[in-house]
Amino acid sequence: MKNKLVLLLLTPLLLTSCAQNSVSFAKLKAHIDNIENTGEHPYYRVNGSLDFNGMITEIGEDDGLFDQNPNGTSYVANARYYEGFYNAYTADADVEEDQVVIYAMASRSYWLRAPLRIHKDNFSVMLKDENGEDTEQENPTCAHHFLDYLVCAWLDASGSVNASSNKPYYEILSDGGFAIGGRNVRTKVTIDNYPYYLNYEKHPELGEWDEYEPLPCYKSVVDGRFDIRFEYDKDGWLKLESLKTSDYNYNNQTDSQVALKSVYTYKFSD
Repeated sequence: MKNKLVLLLLTPLLLTSCAQNSVSFAKLKAHIDNIENTGEHPYYRVNGSLDFNGMITEIGEDDGLFDQNPNGTSYVANARYYEGFYNAYTADADVEEDQVVIYAMASRSYWLRAPLRIHKDNFSVMLKDENGEDTEQENPTCAHHFLDYLVCAWLDASGSVNASSNKPYYEILSDGGFAIGGRNVRTKVTIDNYPYYLNYEKHPELGEWDEYEPLPCYKSVVDGRFDIRFEYDKDGWLKLESLKTSDYNYNNQTDSQVALKSVYTYKFSD
């Protein structure tokens, strides 16, 4: 029997969608080009589940409430949405500070660090040359690059074969939102916040945040074949992230399978 870290009602770990309407990348980008960056910083809640290493971890109302005021220069536990700040000690260090689109310490999804907000200014952006002109290389800090990497990370693996079978799909949903994901893709994902979100008051054993080592305290890299999906609403806010091993079976207790889901709701009032 699987152990439960938190005893709550387990949300079914199923991939959901308002509609199945696959489109090209160009059509998705044209759709997102209509979403403005409104500069909002809403409070938000996360509810979700993780089946990993034979344990069920669940996010409840208390653990998934992000209502603290953001800070533009340092990490804030449980901060409401914010663009974040540049940190040279993160993976974004290869990009010049003035070219970073989504700052390294920005709000991301709970488990997989997908962008929490997508709009026309951060979805697909090209790197600039020394004259400030667009190059043909996509900026590795833009939203599309992050999501494409989550779906197709294994393409970079040494000796990978049949790489063309790993590709993302794009959908425009019936409610005006959109989805990006992959079906039975071979990829590597890093699961964050396992088993706790970095919160000093609730988990002082995690220690203080260190700008020279800003990666999450708990993380696990999983290499496998997955169905993976990210859904955003019509205004570009993440409403669902989900991933499961392609042969996932809840009744099996093995280290080789994983399933996760998190659902997001937002409050825009001050």
